[in-house]
Order: sequence, then C-alpha cells, then structure tokens
Amino acid sequence: MFGGFAHAAPRATASLSDETTRVGEAVTLEIEVEGEEKAARPALRLDDFDVTPTGQSQQTFITPGRVRNSVSYSYEIVPKREGTLTIPAIEVKVGGVSASTQPLTLKVAPPLDPKAAAELAFGEVVIAKPVAWVGEWVPARVNFYLREDVASWNPRDVGELKNDACLSLGYKQQQPQAIERDGKRYQRWTWTTVLVPSKAGKITLGPVALKTLVQRTDDKSPNYDPRSIFRGRRVGPVKEMTVSAPPVDLDVKPLPVADRPKSFDGAIGKFTFDGTGSVNRVKLGEPVEMTLTVAGEGNFDRLSDPPLADAKGWQSYPGKKNFQSSDDSSLRGKMTFSIPVVPSEKKDRMPVFEFCYFDPDAGKYVALRNADAPLVVEGDPVQVVSVAPKIEPKKEPVDLLPNKTSLGDVRVAAFAPMGQPLQFAALIMAPIPIIAAFVFWWRRRMDPAHAWRVARHQEIVALRKRMQAATERAEMLDLAMRLMELDATQFGEGGAADLEKVFSSRRIDEATSAAMRELFASRSELVYAGGLGGRIGEAERDRVSAVVDAYFNAPRT
Repeated sequence: MFGGFAHAAPRATASLSDETTRVGEAVTLEIEVEGEEKAARPALRLDDFDVTPTGQSQQTFITPGRVRNSVSYSYEIVPKREGTLTIPAIEVKVGGVSASTQPLTLKVAPPLDPKAAAELAFGEVVIAKPVAWVGEWVPARVNFYLREDVASWNPRDVGELKNDACLSLGYKQQQPQAIERDGKRYQRWTWTTVLVPSKAGKITLGPVALKTLVQRTDDKSPNYDPRSIFRGRRVGPVKEMTVSAPPVDLDVKPLPVADRPKSFDGAIGKFTFDGTGSVNRVKLGEPVEMTLTVAGEGNFDRLSDPPLADAKGWQSYPGKKNFQSSDDSSLRGKMTFSIPVVPSEKKDRMPVFEFCYFDPDAGKYVALRNADAPLVVEGDPVQVVSVAPKIEPKKEPVDLLPNKTSLGDVRVAAFAPMGQPLQFAALIMAPIPIIAAFVFWWRRRMDPAHAWRVARHQEIVALRKRMQAATERAEMLDLAMRLMELDATQFGEGGAADLEKVFSSRRIDEATSAAMRELFASRSELVYAGGLGGRIGEAERDRVSAVVDAYFNAPRT
C-alpha cells in the first residue's frame, strides 16, 4: 500500500553551545540525527580536544506511511590548545546509510590568568599535623573557595588525596558554607578524609583538582538566562572549570623498635582501657565473661583481642568485638571486647588483661591494664582416682540336688565346666580391656591439659577451614599467622605464642623459615601500616597455604 512512498535520506547536524572558550574550559557539542531508523552514537575522537560523552535524547514522529526518529547525542569537549580549532565533519550510520555533519570552528583563548583564576576560585589541602608516624591515622581536608558573588557553581568531581606511600580512607563531603574572606564572598566546599602513611620519609600529597561547572556574570554578554540566580543581570555561558589545590608535604617517622612491648598490635593514638567481669563467683572450670573497653582516638581498625597479662591458671578464648564511632571519620569512639576466660585453678582475683598502644605525641609505647576485682572460684581441682576391682569373698558351693544312690543315665560330662579351660578364661577376662579403656578415657577426660589440647586442635581445624575460605588478603595472612602461633602455644600460657616460640616449636628448614618470616612481615605491614589489602590473588593464596602446610608437616622439637 505504501510502496509508492520514497524513503527520506537520513540527516545529521552538529552544533556548539558556545563559539568561544578558553584552554581547559569545556563546551557542549551536540549531534542530531534524523532518519527512519535510530542511529547509533558516533564514536568521537578529536585530536585537539578531550571528549567525554554526556547524554542523549530521542523523539519519534509517526505520519501515514512514515516513521521518523530524531536522536540527539551530547559531548563535552575541552580544548587542549589556543587558536581557531576545527571540528571536522562527523560521519553517522543510519540503517546502513551514511550521513555527515557540517564542520564547525571554535575560537579558543589562552587559559585564564592564574591571578584572575585565583580571584575567582582557589583550593587548599589542610593536614591536621605536619609530622606523623607509620600507621597513624591523620585527619585531613580539602577546601575549595568559589566566588559566589560573581558566578554560580556546580562542583562535579574532586580528585583523590593519596600517595603510593599513604592510603586514604575515602572522602566525606561536608555541606557548603558561605564565608567572607579578604572582603569577598565565597562558597567553601569541603571534603574530609583520614590519611594512613605506610612508609617512613617525606610524602607529597596533591595537587588535588576539582572539576566544576561555572556560569559567570558578564555585562558585555548578549546572553540572558532567566533561570540563573543572577536575575535581571546578563550572564555568560555555562562552562567547565578546573580548580586546583596545591600539594603539601607530610613527614612520616618509623615506629621505634626499642622497648616495643610484645602485646603491641598496631594501635596508635590516645586511649583508655578498662575491664569488668560478668560474675564474681564461679565454679572451677566455668567461664567468666570479661568485658574490656578501649575508648579514645586512634586507628581502631588495628585493635585485636587484648592478651592476658598473666595467663597462668587461666584459659582465654576468642571473643567478640563491637565498635561504636563518635564521629564521621571513625577516628574517635569505643571498642568493646567480650572474652570468655576459664580458671583452671583456684583464684581470688579477676583476670587482668593488657592493652598496649603507641602515643604519637609522646613518641612512646603505653601499656594499660584493667583493674582486678575480687573473685571466688569454688570447687577443687579434679583428682583422678584409680579404682581397683572389687574382690568378692569366696563362697562355698551349695549343694541343691538331693542325694542319689545311683547315677542312672546322667552323664558325667554334664557336671564338667562350660567350654574348655582357655575359652572359659577368655570369657572371664573379656570385660577387663573394656574397663581399662573406660578408666583411661575417664582420666583423659578429667585431665585439664588433655581437654585444652583437644580444644586447641578443634580451634586449629576451624581456623584452617576459615583460611581456605578467606577472600581478603588481610584476613588470610592474619589467620595463617594465628594458626602457627596457636600451634606453638603450651598449656597454661593462654593467648598465642610469640614469634620466637613459633620458630622453635618445630624443626623447620631454612626455606620454610624464610617464607614464614616473609609472611609475618607482610602481615605486620597490614597491621601496623595498613599496607596493600584487598582481595588475595590465587598465586599468593597458594603460597600462603604452602607455607602453613610446610610448618605443620615439620616434626615437633
């Protein structure tokens, strides 16, 4: 029916939001394509411009015998050099048919003079302290001051404040504030973060760039935008502008090795420490739930279960922890540990734990202990008593049969012992191995050292399963180290063994020893300095598993 209608050829046009701009300031290029079929977005590459696709819109018009599509594609183009730049004709495919836009020209002026740019907007990086320690959390912020009396702003993207030797815990944007500075009105846009240096030395942070759309007032401009905040005043076109905050230096010192306590686990800041027990009276072998609280300011993510100050007569088990932050950065707050502790002997005081941290202002380590409190442990240690078999007095046989004067056909064999002598003895002795096994099992069951070894074995098995399932590098390294420390722990010590005991607990060859030290060093970098974390790769996963297997396969010393 419609066979007589001719198909209209597709048409493509291009337009710019402005005919002039400056180096580094963006304009919008729009390509509109009309045709009976929808056109795909053209892949645009221009030598003199940085090109970023931004958006698109579409309209469809239906008339008798004809369907027409109109699609507009938008691009943000930023000139790299000054002069009169040409945007060549752009080819567009519509249903297998080509259409081309007309060429465009754009006049590009030199970049804005630094003094004029500083009058319009500027930025700064502010670090809480110029000198820090490896692993210390250092608050920082990036401020950008944008003149609100001569332009309207729409910040879009801010660069990261980081360095290969310094991690950033991510930005938190604050509400913009109107301030006056040097007699001029500004909008101050602020992004806060926390820096964690991982290496000693001088670290340069920045510069940090902010990309923002800006619309300036311009009495000479013929344009007038009634939607602008500058009602009744002439304004210039909306353009993109980059504001830069200059770099700053941070001096980072290594943590001192001398006098570093064994209980130090990477906590840096200023903290308080306290602990209370759930009950003040227990039976021997029953747990006391200790609630330990670390409060203050510092790197709470490095805190792990505090160890017992004196583990003799106590057995502690892995506990639960909960962190409550008192600010947006998680730099201030309270960490609570719930740790079950079981007395293996009579005690009259609560268990005492030790928490150690590094004070960055004083430059020294501080060890804190919770105050002990009265405790009553009831019951006596389990004593295993060997039970001798009870010997019944020998009884004379009782004759229950009447006397007979004749045996008749009664067979003499009927009065013989059941079975042969050896079979009879075996039947009598059969329960003895069972009784002996029961006594052995009972003694082992009531032996605290044996019960501790069984619990430790079960914990090692559980930790190995968790290690094999771990996906994060930090978690796998931590579990691998805890496995070997737990294996080297002796009964009554509590917690985990130190590194010297780990290396001396088994006969380890030099290759395994070197691999273990490398593993421990990687874990220390994560704990103390927040080193490279993230997901663990398959190659490193296999290497860590091989080190753990080699350690457990080595014979004990």
